[in-house]
Amino acid sequence: MHDRALRIIERFVVGLGLTSLAIALVLIFTGWRLETLAWSGGPAGLFPQNQIERGERLYNVFCFRCHGGPEVTPRPGGGIIYPPSHNSSGDTWRHPDCELAAIVRDGGDDMTRALRASSAPPGAPEMPAFNERLSAEEINAVLAYIKTMWTPDERETNERLTRDSCPAS
Repeated sequence: MHDRALRIIERFVVGLGLTSLAIALVLIFTGWRLETLAWSGGPAGLFPQNQIERGERLYNVFCFRCHGGPEVTPRPGGGIIYPPSHNSSGDTWRHPDCELAAIVRDGGDDMTRALRASSAPPGAPEMPAFNERLSAEEINAVLAYIKTMWTPDERETNERLTRDSCPAS
């Protein structure tokens, strides 16, 4: 009886291991990203459905480490610190949405490279491209969340710049 119980447990453990390996291989070979799956809606009621809430979760996974959160932190000596904050102490609001979406999608551009060259300490990270990790809808959700960090005047300025500079969608 004891040997039979051990064989059952052994088969269960081996089966569990093989199942885990199969799932890992599917994720690796299909290019799925666990963090994108975890934050892209999931089972109803488990993950936020509101665009701003979804954007906040995505921001916390992909952006927070470099850009910080909504808290305005005094900058030593004033001026811009790289990478810039997206809250009202930064100047993200001074750029139209189409430009911000392109930077998130494609990574650093000439403007961000110039900012990095003038403001970044040695070894500071470059803005990566998220086009293979975030959909256009997810990028828009992140931008919607970032806008919650701005003052009403900053949001109004951004809306005007977006109207004047971005092609109609």
